[in-house]
Amino acid sequence: MQADKSHQEIIELLAGTGLFRDISNQALAKIASRFKKETHHKGAILYKKGDSGDKLYLISSGQIALMAPDAGGQDVVLSVLGQGEIFGEMALLTGEPRIVTVRMESSCELYALSKDDFGQILAQNPSLGIRLSHILSRRLARTTEMSLKEIQKRRIAEPRLVVLLRLIDEIKGTLLAVNLSVSLIEQSRRRVALIELGSGPNFTAAGFLKLPVKISNARDAASMTLLDLLKNAKTGHLSGLDVFFVPSAFFSSPKDKEKVISALNYLRSSYDFTVILASPLEWQSLGLVFEEADRVWLLSEPDDPRGAELRAKIEELVKESPVQTAISEVQIIMDGRNSFADQKKIKIGWPRAIDKDFEQNKKPFQALSGTKTLKAIERLARIIADLKIGVRQGLER
Repeated sequence: MQADKSHQEIIELLAGTGLFRDISNQALAKIASRFKKETHHKGAILYKKGDSGDKLYLISSGQIALMAPDAGGQDVVLSVLGQGEIFGEMALLTGEPRIVTVRMESSCELYALSKDDFGQILAQNPSLGIRLSHILSRRLARTTEMSLKEIQKRRIAEPRLVVLLRLIDEIKGTLLAVNLSVSLIEQSRRRVALIELGSGPNFTAAGFLKLPVKISNARDAASMTLLDLLKNAKTGHLSGLDVFFVPSAFFSSPKDKEKVISALNYLRSSYDFTVILASPLEWQSLGLVFEEADRVWLLSEPDDPRGAELRAKIEELVKESPVQTAISEVQIIMDGRNSFADQKKIKIGWPRAIDKDFEQNKKPFQALSGTKTLKAIERLARIIADLKIGVRQGLER
């Protein structure tokens, strides 16, 4: 059953590509049967520039980066490819070495086609060779016209997965998370999702934003995979933010590792920035999330020993990963000042008036409006989005 599902998925992915779009369903079915599934973890190098080409790849889920050295010899990202895209075909067609290095930007599920099978497919479908030659000619012409620097400017921005691990009290943590998520939209003008993990029927962000919780507990979603749950749990906010309320248990089972990766890759392919809000109560559910995240931010208060303890636990958890997940800290300083002198330990002042305003009015954006705290959160959003300059267009609150 699983094999049939994979075979059908390959056919659908191939039909959506420029190379195989006009091939008959019967021919696509034969071609699809030659592909073999591979899983590669985040940070892994699939092949390097100069390697011989022995496979063509079709991306089932996840993102890969195409890289080449700049004038100084440092690899830079030329482009990021995602689901349904084909790569690696040039070396198979020309017989020349690989012209780029390929790195996994997230854990990826790929379908691979061997060089021998590729040759047989071309022999059986001559029109494919002609179409492929045209595609490669156009690609080479574009590359010749643009310098490496120009390609770098035009490349697709990599989607980012950010975890906020809340050690501070629930109200402050959620106020920061929802304001940060909306600030990401305003600062970057890109797609943002906020994922709140919960262990029961209550989700704090849902109450703050007055949004419905479509699936409130694991029992409601017993027959769903995590990917299906995410697709059904989405709720839109008037700011443009998509919010998901997800039982944390859905991330916890090691036997469902591939399903968790598929779900996280769905978020990467759907959003430029995914913010996951969790607490240490969901610790056992976050192992895979930490491995796949681009950065983990600890939301803490000064002198809280849990900050150092959790940092050590997270570092231990991800040290076996091919890419070491960046771990930073945001300290909430009651009635204190903002400080960005050390961007691995940012300090955000938090006037008590914010808590008082929210307690009285229950409006998460109004409570921070006009404060230096909001300015600091906007600056944090620019750091996450890698923006040097950000102009805030006021959201009607």
